Formats: sequence, structure tokens, C-alpha cells
Amino acid sequence: MAGVHAKRKVMIPSPALLRMLSCNGTNGHEDMIRSRRHTHEKSKDTERFDLHAMSRSQFLINHTSVLRSGPALRPCNMQHNVSATRHGQRISHEVVLALITAAKSDHTSEAATPCVQPALWLPWLAWPMLLPKHLLSSSTLRNSIPPRPPHATGPAPEAVSEPVTYSEPAAKAEAAAEVTQELSTPGKRSLAARGVNDPCSPQPDGYGPKPPVDTDADFLAFSNFSDTATTAQTPQGYSLSFSDKKASVSLNSYLGLYTLKTYDTIKCQQLCDAANLCSAFNIYYERDPTLAPAEACPKPASFTNIKCTLWGSPVTPESAKNQGQYRRDFHVVVAGSNGYSKNNPPNFEAGFIGPDAFGGAINAPNSYIGQKFYAGPYDAGQCAGACQANTAYNKRHPRADGTYDACNFYNVYLLSKNNEPQGTYCSLYTKAWEKKYSTNYGQYRGSDYYSVSSSYGFTLDPQDSGHI
Repeated sequence: MAGVHAKRKVMIPSPALLRMLSCNGTNGHEDMIRSRRHTHEKSKDTERFDLHAMSRSQFLINHTSVLRSGPALRPCNMQHNVSATRHGQRISHEVVLALITAAKSDHTSEAATPCVQPALWLPWLAWPMLLPKHLLSSSTLRNSIPPRPPHATGPAPEAVSEPVTYSEPAAKAEAAAEVTQELSTPGKRSLAARGVNDPCSPQPDGYGPKPPVDTDADFLAFSNFSDTATTAQTPQGYSLSFSDKKASVSLNSYLGLYTLKTYDTIKCQQLCDAANLCSAFNIYYERDPTLAPAEACPKPASFTNIKCTLWGSPVTPESAKNQGQYRRDFHVVVAGSNGYSKNNPPNFEAGFIGPDAFGGAINAPNSYIGQKFYAGPYDAGQCAGACQANTAYNKRHPRADGTYDACNFYNVYLLSKNNEPQGTYCSLYTKAWEKKYSTNYGQYRGSDYYSVSSSYGFTLDPQDSGHI
């Protein structure tokens, strides 16, 4: 054969293989063998899906997560993961499974929820193969790849470390793209689920002190936790939001989690300062199980973790509402919980003058052209992206006289419900407004009070005339 570019036979999964992957009761290995004989030549309605570069070991299905949004692909006996490449880029297991699901709908009318057999090597993935173009279209791939997870309200119960992954540039670009999309064709988001620990697996050691008796009640009553929390240092540049609570923070501005070796507020503050958008942190003791609770070990012995969680908005006494949860028969509880909020303004935004501190939100008599709200961390950059995208769209669609609404100023602030931060609110204007117009401090909606804080103004420089 004349080198690596010589022609090779290629194939697509047969209906039998698709049924095998969907757990329809056929013999998986026999169908898999039959599928290797099922080959096709490339035609007009197919596109090359190159998996040849991947090693066979990369196609072993293992025990990790599976997409759970929409009509979920359920595992037959356990969770799985498959990886592949398309044009040199990695494609997650969700894409492969979604392609299989889409192909299955073309070959069978069975209504059973699709699932995947465990511990099977998929030999047809080890060669270049052909799949119908409609399965490899940009929209199919885009809809198959799950977006970043929705903003969590705190760490997972079993987590001991969740480094900060929030990206300001990515969020800014996403905000701009979202505005453009909404002004033309609205879109939707889906969700992805996070994994869990294996049953009865040992958990990372906790470094905190333990009460003499290993019960949830003795943990909550242990004076050592209260003494440490009430005498802890308040780091410079931060204010103490609450102290010695028996609950940790739960908000949608959650950024990440670190487990410490000591109850060290300065270390937690340093972690917050190093993280983009971190506005506050919560440090606390948590009673955790030594083993991942399961049927064989429903109530293992406990140890104490010292946790430091980072937040993209200020924390308040009302936000400390996570009193723990049960994992099987094991009761996770919290004690000695302190919250600290940063006193800094948002970052400078290129192309704008500011931030200019305001008392409340701008209450202007005119020039208002729209608003955007972003649940999650307080991020003024999202408003900059929204402002610029709004102008760009309006400029592409001017009025008959050649004028358009240019976003020359935006007011960004943190919106809170009953003193619990909800996310970043952006108000867009065609002209700049001074601090004396920032008179909207909040309002009641029914029995709930929505308040404004961390309000700042950014003015476009130079100003856009709004004329073509």
C-alpha cells in the first residue's frame, strides 16, 4: 500500500450495532462483529468522521459521567465515557452518544430510552468511518456538546476541591454573542450533570479537630469551632459579613472550593484575591464521612474538613443557609462558619471611562435602550459586552434616516433578593448620566425586597454619534 494516504475501506455502524449500543437485548459482541462487515463507499450525502488517529485504549468505555439533559442516554448498569476526535479536535462522549442516538432514530422505531452497554471496545471507532452529513452538521455537533454547567449554588456534597474555572473574557464574549442572538434569533441552554464518588470509596483526610463523640449533635455543640470562628482575623480589604454560623453560603455566584489544613482566614483571602471575580469567601468546619456512603456503608465514621468557598458576589447572613444534608444515613453538618466580603470596585473596561461609583441604580428620564441580567458572579465585563453588541446590531439595522441607538453608557449593579445576591444587572443608555440620578435603591415585589448594591457607571470613550 502506497503510504499513509492509501485508500482504505471505511464503514458506518450497522443497524445491528446501533441496537446493541441501545441495549435492545441483542448479543453485543456478535452485532459488533457483524458491523465490521457492514461497509460503504463514500457518497454525496456522507462526510468523513476521522477517528483513526486515536488509540484503541481511548475507546474503552469507563465509569465516568453521561449526559443527563433532555431525553437522557441512560447507562445499562453504570456510567460511561467515550472520547473521539473530529478533524484533530477532541469530541466528548456526549457527542458520540448523541450521534448514536440520532442514528438509532433512523434505523429503529423502538421507543425504549437508549442506553449504553458497559466494558465494550467499539472496534468500528478505531477506523475512519462514514456517517450521514445530517449527523455531523455544525448544528448537530453544537447541540450535542453540553455548554458549561449552570451556575452552582455551592460545592458538591462530596467535593473537597473545585478550582475556579470562571473566565472573564469568555463570559464577556458569551454575553455579547447572547445579545446578538437574542436580537435576531433567541436560543436556549441545556444542563449537564456532575459525577459522584464510587460507593464506599475512602475520602480525602480531613485536617480539622473532632469532638470527643462522633455524632452530628456533638459536632454542632463543639466549643472549639465557635472559639476559632469568633476570634479569627478579618483580612485587610474585607469586611466580616457574619460569624460562627451553623450553615455555609448557598448562592448562584459560586466560584470554587478549597480544603485547608487550618482555619486560616488569610489563606482563604489569598485564594480569593488570586481568583478572577472573587468578591467574598466563606470558611467553615464541615462534618464529612470517611467513606462515600452507600448501601454497604450507609453511616461511616466522620472526620472534619475545613472548607474555603469563593463567591462572585458579596455574602450576607441570609446567604448562609446550607445547614448540611444527608448522604445515606450520614448527616453532613456545618459549624464555625464565617463570611467575608471584599470592598473593591469592578475592573476597568477598555473603551470606557469608569467605574464611577453610584449610590443606587440610575433612574434616568430618557435615553434608556434596554437591560440585561446575568445570574452568577458579579461581572461588569458582561455589561460592556452587552453594550457593544447592542450598538453593533443597531448599527447594522439603522432607521430609514440613517440613525441608530448607540450604547454610550451603562450602569452595572448587583441585584439582591431579600439581601441575597442574584447576579449582575446591566442598564444601557444612549447618553451618560451622573451620580445624582442613581436614586433607585430597590423595591418590594410582593413580600420580597429587591435591593441594589455595587452600582457603577461606565461611559463610552469616544461617544458614538448614532449616525451612519
